Amino acid sequence: LAPEGDARQARQLTFGKGSEGEGLCWTPDNRIVYVSQVSGNQEIWIMSTAGGDQKQLTNDPQADILPAVSPDGRYIVFLSGRTGTLSLWRMNMDGSGPKQLSGKEARIFQPLIGTDSRSVIFRAEDNNTWKVPIEGGEPEPAKAGDAEGRWAGLNYSQKDADGIARRNLTVWQGGEPQRFEIPQTAANIFPRFRSDGRAVYYVDAPTGVSNIWSFPLDGGQPKQVTNFQSEQIFAFAYSPDGKQIAVTRGSQTNDVVLLKDFR
Repeated sequence: LAPEGDARQARQLTFGKGSEGEGLCWTPDNRIVYVSQVSGNQEIWIMSTAGGDQKQLTNDPQADILPAVSPDGRYIVFLSGRTGTLSLWRMNMDGSGPKQLSGKEARIFQPLIGTDSRSVIFRAEDNNTWKVPIEGGEPEPAKAGDAEGRWAGLNYSQKDADGIARRNLTVWQGGEPQRFEIPQTAANIFPRFRSDGRAVYYVDAPTGVSNIWSFPLDGGQPKQVTNFQSEQIFAFAYSPDGKQIAVTRGSQTNDVVLLKDFR
């Protein structure tokens, strides 16, 4: 947790091994909802900004990831594989009352909750975007304006004449989406809007070390926000008042396995 992204004042809140990169968000009362494998499986947890009161909210053999908190603070919406395929679920803030919202297979895509806390937008495996009532009901194709707010995502364009697929930041704030080219080194991590809607935060690692950058939507140049000197960023989220940032940081270790004498 870092005040306004100041890496020099960052405080570590969780300790030990375990991937915590599949989702991170804030509640309206300034608690942090995150995903951790500390229990041996990807589950959704909640804690205070002091790092205490850590509580596991889900407990299922399959992964529970990408939580999103409704603006009214009633629900946490998330993706779960507990039915055999990844689908959209909802639970109360204390982890009780889990309910499947859609049987459609979902893609790894952050669910979006409307500003009125009444509907959820998600991306299905068929690559279409759907809207479903947060209280449950039949999903229907989402249309422009359903998000009732701002949305930003990262994607690659078709290859240009030089054979290179450009890295794009796609921004929607009502009307037609806008697309901006950003560095190829930008990480595939869910970008976040600045509270005033004039810039989008994203993660970049031009030197191999991850930091958060701000991309101004008025045509200015990207600006580095944090100044971490090591490790990678796997997820980040700004507090509701924009004064603090929660960041999941760490390193990845992979084993090399030698196979021999096989046919």
